[in-house]
Amino acid sequence: MKLVIIALFLISCSEIREVKNSNTPINVQESSSVEITITNKGETSSLVKSDLLIQNDKESFMRLNGNVQIILFENKNLSSITSCDSAFVDQEKNIIKAFGNIQVKGIEEKFLFCQTMEWNNDSNKIISDSDVLFITSKDTLYGNYFESDIDLSNWILRNPKGVINNE
Repeated sequence: MKLVIIALFLISCSEIREVKNSNTPINVQESSSVEITITNKGETSSLVKSDLLIQNDKESFMRLNGNVQIILFENKNLSSITSCDSAFVDQEKNIIKAFGNIQVKGIEEKFLFCQTMEWNNDSNKIISDSDVLFITSKDTLYGNYFESDIDLSNWILRNPKGVINNE
């Protein structure tokens, strides 16, 4: 009988060690229908909405999944609205990374379409190093790198191809 009890105790101890040494992240926070306000010097710089937020103990950022919407402001005025499949909000680096079916609508009928994008709250720039489609009221351009202000006004497009209307 003593042998069976000792064997059970040793098996139980080994299982506890495996859980303690596990590298599997443990979700600290999981929320649905979330809305996050990000500020810069006390003013709202963005509003982020998502179906699901997940944050765990191994990562310094929040994961957002499903119907992600990123609304960017400058001087309390709406600058652009981004929709995407998922995003990471990194509070330490002060950036948002967006992924999948990204659509950015600037306030002056300018549109950006891409698969990856980063917004930096410190520099207030949108950057995409994936293939992009950029549309204005006069132009339709393709490229493989895009950088602009958050309202899509001052922009850089690398390797541009497309239609430019000079009228």
